[in-house]
Amino acid sequence: MAQLVAHLHGMQGVRGSSPLRSTLRIVLSVIQSFFGLGKKMKKIVSALVIGVLVLAGGINASASDDRAFQYSAKDKTNPPGGIAGEWDLTDVQLGITPEDEFQVFASTKVGVSDAQFTIGGTFVLYIDVNLDRNADFQIDANGVFDPEYVSDRELVDSRTLEVIDCETGGWITPKGDAVAWSFQKSCIKLGTFVNVMVTSTPDGIKFDRLPDGSSWQKFKTSYVGASTCSAKQNQKKITHLGTTWICIKSSGKWAWKDYAPIAAKSAKFLTEKAFYLCKLSSRSGAVLEDAGKTLTLDGAFKFDITEKDYNCVTRAVGMPSSVDRRISITRALDGMQEAKWGRISAFWNYHPDSGLNITFSYN
Repeated sequence: MAQLVAHLHGMQGVRGSSPLRSTLRIVLSVIQSFFGLGKKMKKIVSALVIGVLVLAGGINASASDDRAFQYSAKDKTNPPGGIAGEWDLTDVQLGITPEDEFQVFASTKVGVSDAQFTIGGTFVLYIDVNLDRNADFQIDANGVFDPEYVSDRELVDSRTLEVIDCETGGWITPKGDAVAWSFQKSCIKLGTFVNVMVTSTPDGIKFDRLPDGSSWQKFKTSYVGASTCSAKQNQKKITHLGTTWICIKSSGKWAWKDYAPIAAKSAKFLTEKAFYLCKLSSRSGAVLEDAGKTLTLDGAFKFDITEKDYNCVTRAVGMPSSVDRRISITRALDGMQEAKWGRISAFWNYHPDSGLNITFSYN
């Protein structure tokens, strides 16, 4: 279990797998909707879900880390008056997941353990969204910490002390090299950049601050903007919120470009062109097969494939309005239906519980 959490919640250098956290969140939300889960039960269910997924082969624990990381400079100085190594802050990292979860890691000189929180010490993450070097939000790291699980935390408005309705977590990294916090980007209004500061104290008397003095660490807030694109990443692809980007050299500069129009332009078949133009690579119900000649949409209008996705595909493959009307009136008892136009063949069926399942083939 600890190994799995290392892949999930480690800093840069530990090969992380954001899909595990995403899968876990989806499963928990479904269970929550049916039964309701308290904080303690979430821990138990999380462990059971992870175990089942791994045994079923649903998670590749060796998957590459798809987070975009940014780093502060290393702080090698000691706080005035001295402070124990486990409270002596050395650097801060911001990792952004493709799902726009922000993960902030604060490292110390000798590492962090859950035992040090039993004596009243605390770490606090401060967030400055308007870049005026005043805290707008904060998350503390005071209380119970479990290195194997994410503990619930509160995102607080620093000015009003109001608790923000936001899924917020805190944990100690599996290697014990940092304390960490997580929250969704959508929880607070962010611009292109955000300022971050971390403080630590073992007793409320001695403090350390990172960065030192009155400065703040400035980070980019965009997943794509924070992802490195250079000659080393040539042709590398990343996916963010449904859009796939490719790292290429353009006008003498390396930059991330929307991959959809590039792929669609070079597509050999209408089915392949539809897949890329409609940005279906991140849709769980869309499958492109047979070297691009076959495109299948499963559960359209019911699950991941939206009406907008479907309409985009039908336009791209040139579906006649007469076929579109036939599809719109198809019932479950009609069974499998088919139609042909040009070099496209379509096969579909419909059920109110599973939505529309349709396959387009290029002949």
